[in-house]
Amino acid sequence: MKHFFTIAIMDAAMLSLAFFPVAGLHAAAITFENPVTASNSLVDLIISVLKQIQPFMMMLAALGILWIGFKLVIAVGTGNQADITKWKSLFAYALIGAAIIAGSVVIVEAVRKFAAGIK
Repeated sequence: MKHFFTIAIMDAAMLSLAFFPVAGLHAAAITFENPVTASNSLVDLIISVLKQIQPFMMMLAALGILWIGFKLVIAVGTGNQADITKWKSLFAYALIGAAIIAGSVVIVEAVRKFAAGIK
């Protein structure tokens, strides 16, 4: 039970450190553009929505990578091979997901150009 509270306190400390840069943002600095008025087609709407949610999703991906990295370090410290394998694979999946989020607009543009070339 003592070990559980130690890990819980360490997890809370890591999360609070991760939120310090976000806490400095002012509410007035965050603005959202209406994605419906900026679009002439469905693809334009998708790109506009992606551009709006991409910073938030990247922040979530960064927090996920931090959390998984922290859990991986704990697993390595305990020497539990099953947990090490689990957290390594989750770390790889988180990096792949972050790359997909970062390149989402480029992916949609590539699909649009490919589809336009088929016509």
